[in-house]
Amino acid sequence: MIVTGFQPFALVLGSSFLTISDIIEICGIAVSLITGIVAIIISVKTLKQNSKMIEESTRPYITIYFQTTTVRTPRAYFVIKNFGNTGATISSITCDYDLKKCSLDSRATLFTHIANTFLAPQQSIPCRVDIGNIVDENISLTFKIKYFTMNKKYSEVVVMNPLAFNDFPSVRDSSTDQELMAISHTLQGIEEKML
Repeated sequence: MIVTGFQPFALVLGSSFLTISDIIEICGIAVSLITGIVAIIISVKTLKQNSKMIEESTRPYITIYFQTTTVRTPRAYFVIKNFGNTGATISSITCDYDLKKCSLDSRATLFTHIANTFLAPQQSIPCRVDIGNIVDENISLTFKIKYFTMNKKYSEVVVMNPLAFNDFPSVRDSSTDQELMAISHTLQGIEEKML
């Protein structure tokens, strides 16, 4: 086809001409297509972010921390607790320190048989320990905790400094009567835990 003369505002495409209204329609379709694609991408990202936020708020959080109580004499504990909103099963708890040194029973090592222990939300397991060696060696402990739910595996690394508790001694009111002193110390310990 031979085009003769001046064709204002028209493009030649094969054997047909595009008018201004055709070009505007094509641009409108392209803009709508791009807007739709961007909207879909934003929706997918928002759904992924919401899913992640829901998982973070409902997942289990199993950790270990150090706690002391004083009933007549100070006692030290490693407490394993699930702070999350979902139960989980512990796979393993390991430490970079020989936990046999702080076990109250020299024949046992702490957390050796903890695998496959289920912790419900807010459930805790206190393990009484002797921290004399830790204090003498002036060290921090690094725990690695692995646990899982039906759908996912998790792991936490907790660095604990039991020596920090030496800087915050618990003072107890005293009594000459042993039974009253035990009751008094117990009540003061409960009061501290509620702070």
